Amino acid sequence: MPPKIPKNLYNLYTWPCTNRKIYDKNNNFIGTYTGFSTSATATSDGHIEISTPEGKNMWIRGKGVYIEGIGIKLTSDIIIRK
Repeated sequence: MPPKIPKNLYNLYTWPCTNRKIYDKNNNFIGTYTGFSTSATATSDGHIEISTPEGKNMWIRGKGVYIEGIGIKLTSDIIIRK
């Protein structure tokens, strides 16, 4: 199987995909996808909202790949929207 090409997180989700697990590039669990996202603009690639294990919601962006049965694995550093 050819390697998966990393995509923008905003473009990675498929419907329905709430509660999809998300891991950072070091394989650490960082949260679950809430189902909410913001569209890409001229200055941003778009964001997805995740719920962390501590119960905090935050908006992130970056690149990753979807791995069947596991979830989304980031291939870049996570960028948190302030």
